[in-house]
Parts: sequence; C-alpha cells; structure tokens
Amino acid sequence: MIKEHNGLDYHLQGHQRDLSDEDLRILRESIREARFKKLDKDRVLNMLMQKTVQNSTEDEEEWDADS
Repeated sequence: MIKEHNGLDYHLQGHQRDLSDEDLRILRESIREARFKKLDKDRVLNMLMQKTVQNSTEDEEEWDADS
C-alpha cells in the first residue's frame, strides 16, 4: 500500500495486462519523461496496467478492428 501526501491510500495490485518487455520499457520511459515523482511513477504504471469493467473483450475487439 502506498500512502499519498494527502492521506489517501492507494493499493498496488498485480499487473492485469500483458505487455512485451519492450512495450513495458516504452511505457516506463514515457512515465519517466512525464516527470512524475518516484512515488507517482509506480502508481501511474500500476494504474495503467489494470483492466477495468470498460476494458472488456468488446473494447479489445474494437482496438483489433482499428489496427
């Protein structure tokens, strides 16, 4: 668990998305270039690696159709 400076708790979860090592490296680099603080970098990466209700199979099929 990471405690934010404003008192809100954020619980890190295991990654729910599968990215190649190269894609994960690019994502980390993008987060670093956005100049997040160290604590925020971990949280942002963790948030981006989660699936949500809106990220259903239906949404993934739309992405596949667009490529």
